Amino acid sequence: METTGERILSALGYPETCVACVGFVDDEAIAELHLRWFDDPSVTNVVSLEYGDNDARHGLLGEVYVSVETAVREARSAGIRIQYRLAWLMM
Repeated sequence: METTGERILSALGYPETCVACVGFVDDEAIAELHLRWFDDPSVTNVVSLEYGDNDARHGLLGEVYVSVETAVREARSAGIRIQYRLAWLMM
């Protein structure tokens, strides 16, 4: 997935020195993050946290947490491969 993440950042126009942290979690963890940062206890497919402008100038873009359990359900429902769904959610 590291190569996928690098390709996504490149396609979005970010220089190679920029990084975004990606975490793959389960539904329980994503619900906790959703509650902590957005005051919503429901399960979601992704929680993204953008760092401030000062961090972005230093190449730190933010954090993306993806619920693998939810992504699997969504991929199955859509009839697509899980790898495609995960890559889409990382964007």
